[in-house]
Amino acid sequence: MEIVYAMGFSQQKALENLDSLSLQISEHIFKICALPEHASINHWKNELKAWRRALTRYSVSKKKKPNFNKATLQKYLYNEPLGLDKDLSLLKKMVEDDYLITLSLPEDFRIKLEAKMCTYIESILENNDKWF
Repeated sequence: MEIVYAMGFSQQKALENLDSLSLQISEHIFKICALPEHASINHWKNELKAWRRALTRYSVSKKKKPNFNKATLQKYLYNEPLGLDKDLSLLKKMVEDDYLITLSLPEDFRIKLEAKMCTYIESILENNDKWF
């Protein structure tokens, strides 16, 4: 069972917000890892910062610590949207179609993607943007 603490927000509302942002967050982190030299990288980072702030508003104290634990964030932001090879292939195809490109991902791409996602999850838990 996942535990989400809420103060002013219901557990259901917090999880709905996380769920609604999960694919966008995963897609942007995928694009940052797959296209590190792309002209839109600063735009993607700024959107990730905004979404991190949106998730952090579900806090339990004045220190703005988020309600979500690491396992919940990992589930919604990595495991469900990117955890299977078919999910990663679908996202790759979606990015290729959007940008009219062919991506050649290195063998260690999944490792790099997961590491970047873990760093982003830590930024949510710590209420900062030092992951950049």
